[in-house]
Amino acid sequence: MMAECKKIGKYKNRLMDKEYQKIEIITVEEILKGNRISIPTSQQIAVVKSAQLKEIGKEQGKLF
Repeated sequence: MMAECKKIGKYKNRLMDKEYQKIEIITVEEILKGNRISIPTSQQIAVVKSAQLKEIGKEQGKLF
């Protein structure tokens, strides 16, 4: 079954310039040993800027 999964091929994530298996099988034993499935995540890149605190001025009223 593992060999068949490798035959399916890989997915190329152009944004992170990295390849991932299209199908990956991981056993419970491997999970318990700390291994994880290799998937693209948004944690690998910082797309969103951190919000900056803006002083509340007269233009913004109270909510309640």
